[in-house]
Amino acid sequence: IMLLCATAAVLPAFTRDLPKDRPFPKDELLRSLIFFLLMFFFFMGQKPDHYLTRWHHPQLVDSQDSPYSRITIEGQDGRFAVFENGVLGFETQSTAAEEFVCLAAIQRNHLERVFISGGTGGILKEILKHKPLKADCAQLNPVMTDMVRKHLPEAYQEAFQSPTLRVCHTDPRRFLKHAKQAY
Repeated sequence: IMLLCATAAVLPAFTRDLPKDRPFPKDELLRSLIFFLLMFFFFMGQKPDHYLTRWHHPQLVDSQDSPYSRITIEGQDGRFAVFENGVLGFETQSTAAEEFVCLAAIQRNHLERVFISGGTGGILKEILKHKPLKADCAQLNPVMTDMVRKHLPEAYQEAFQSPTLRVCHTDPRRFLKHAKQAY
C-alpha cells in the first residue's frame, strides 16, 4: 500500500507538460529516478520486505501477512520460533505445550473430545499423545496453519495427519457456539 501511495504521489510529475525549449530539469530527473525505483520495489514483491524483516529476525525463514497478523518464522539448526506481529508465539524447543496439556489431561481418566484454539505451537502434538477419541482445533488464521505445516519440523506436521484431528479455520467462539457436543 505504501509503494502504491508513493507511486501515486510521484506520478503527477510525469503528467505535466514540459517546455520544449528547456532541457530536462534536474528535479524531473530525480522524480523519474524515484518513480522507477518505486516501480522496481513494487514489482519485486517480497524480496525487499524480507530484506527489511531480517533486521529484526536475522535467521528469517519466512514472513507473511494475513488479515489477522504478520507471521514471521525464524530458524536455525532445526530450531524454530514463530512470531505474530513481532511477539513470540511459540518455539520448538520450549516445553510450554507439554506443561499446558499435561496439567489439563491429568484431571481426566480418559480424554474423549478435546477442543483446542490455535494449536499450531506443539499443543496438537502433545494432546494426541494422550490418545483422545476426537480432537477439534479451531484456528482463526489459516495462513498460520499453512506456514507451520510448510516450515516446521516433521514432529509438528505429523499432528495434522492424525485421523482423530479436525482443523477448522473459523472463530473459536463461533465454533463452540454451534458445537453439538461438549468438550
